[in-house]
Amino acid sequence: MAESHGHLGNTDALFSDVSSTIQRLVLLARALVKNPYLLILDEPCQGFDDAQQKYFKALIDEIAGHSEMAMIYVTHHREELPECFKKKKLTLTY
Repeated sequence: MAESHGHLGNTDALFSDVSSTIQRLVLLARALVKNPYLLILDEPCQGFDDAQQKYFKALIDEIAGHSEMAMIYVTHHREELPECFKKKKLTLTY
């Protein structure tokens, strides 16, 4: 997914040498390879700038649109929620 959007950059780089944005995309891809029943995203946009946040949220919306997988998305900032989570009415607050 990220490669088709031109976000992987140098594919020969070590994981520790790429940006935190690329690291998170790689970790997401690694999780999705196993086709899980549940994906838990804990503060996935923390530290992202607006463009990175927009891209990540669109990616999650795309995944949600093509998958039956359940997702839990943890954030302290409502503006970080992808559209697919805004359509659901279940919100837990403390």
